[in-house]
Amino acid sequence: MRIEDKVKKFIDKPDLDYYLSMLNSAGANKFPLEQKKEIISNVIAVCEQFKDELRRDFGEDKQPAFYAQMLGVDVVYIEEKDSFAHNYIGNYSLKKKQISINMFVLNKIISYIRENSLENLIDERKVAQTVIAHELFHAMQAIHPDTYVDTAMFPTKILGFIKVKTKLSVLEEIGAVHFSKILTDLPFNPLVFNKIYSFTGSK
Repeated sequence: MRIEDKVKKFIDKPDLDYYLSMLNSAGANKFPLEQKKEIISNVIAVCEQFKDELRRDFGEDKQPAFYAQMLGVDVVYIEEKDSFAHNYIGNYSLKKKQISINMFVLNKIISYIRENSLENLIDERKVAQTVIAHELFHAMQAIHPDTYVDTAMFPTKILGFIKVKTKLSVLEEIGAVHFSKILTDLPFNPLVFNKIYSFTGSK
């Protein structure tokens, strides 16, 4: 399969498929499909709420980096090479109120787009802003700790029989992914960038 066709396959994949996979990998695979769809819908509603708030307070169609600045969140660019089981594109520090963008990973993604002539599918200028938007979602969580993403509880079992309710931490990652899509008007799911990074041969 040509690289372009392989990438297009992921670009054409519906958001719902990505989010269902994330839920399933986080232990929600036994939930009924309709319940999983409802969970995803509730997370998306939080994303829309955050986006509307930023655009209402600070203006329409601004870059995520601008919104971060308005919230007092610094954006810094670092270069951290891959280490065992640890390679990330962005990170948000609540303590520092700082978004870190890992240029080592970012440049690998952009180089792959250029080297494989994928510019007709992907606007490389969107990559950094999408990463910033992803981390900005976590900054918005800190401002609004009472949303569905942070308060929803789900039944589970400990030791196979003790029934308790617990949070699903994956909800904030689904939220961050979707928020980064709608805040940047990205025409495909941002997890495509993760797929591209995996194609670079990084571990």
